[in-house]
Amino acid sequence: MQGESATALAQARAVLDAVQGDPRAALAHADALLAGPARGDPAAGAVAHQAAALALRELDDLAAGLRRARRAVRVAAESGEERIAAQARLSLALLLANAGRTTAALDAIDQARALD
Repeated sequence: MQGESATALAQARAVLDAVQGDPRAALAHADALLAGPARGDPAAGAVAHQAAALALRELDDLAAGLRRARRAVRVAAESGEERIAAQARLSLALLLANAGRTTAALDAIDQARALD
């Protein structure tokens, strides 16, 4: 199981890296990971939700992106992986800033800094 978990996390990180190149494909791959290899793996799930959030931002769907970023933060907290939790919060901060919610974005950054 540990090998499968590492593979799912590596796949989720690859999707995250691909967001700016092809956000539609990255969103589809993130959702496929969440339905398959990342299912039941909070670390991989958090990174996949983070990738989906950033892809939705690139596709100009901030409302859906914010929902997915918040989900990434919740799932990352379940993973116990502080670095993943901090990165999820930083992605949330980016989307909050894009939505004009500067104070909330700064709060998310402060929370990320406290984790990492």
